[in-house]
Amino acid sequence: MEEVNMKTRYWLPIVSLSVLLLVLAGCAVPVQQSQPAGEAGPVTMTMLTRDSNESVVRVLADAWNESHDNQIEVTVVPASDFVTKFGTMLASGSPPDIVAVDLI
Repeated sequence: MEEVNMKTRYWLPIVSLSVLLLVLAGCAVPVQQSQPAGEAGPVTMTMLTRDSNESVVRVLADAWNESHDNQIEVTVVPASDFVTKFGTMLASGSPPDIVAVDLI
C-alpha cells in the first residue's frame, strides 16, 4: 500500500501540471495578421511612460521617429496613475506596444 502511495505522490503533481498547461494552451488566442507578411507599410507603435520619464522618452522617441519609417506615439501618464492606466489597457485588450517600466 505504501508503494502505491509513493507512486501517486510522485506522478500526481506531474500529471496535474501537464493537464493545467494543456488547458491554458487551449485558451490561447490565435494571432491574426492584418496584412500579408512582406507587404506591411509603416507602423505607428504606441508607448506608455510616466511623467517622470517624459523628457528622456520624448528625446528617444523623437530621434527614432526622425530616422525610421515606423513611428512611436508616446502617451504620458502621471506616475500616480501609471499602474491603473496600464492595467486598464491590458484588461481591455489594447495594451501599448512599448512600456517604459522602472521597478526601482
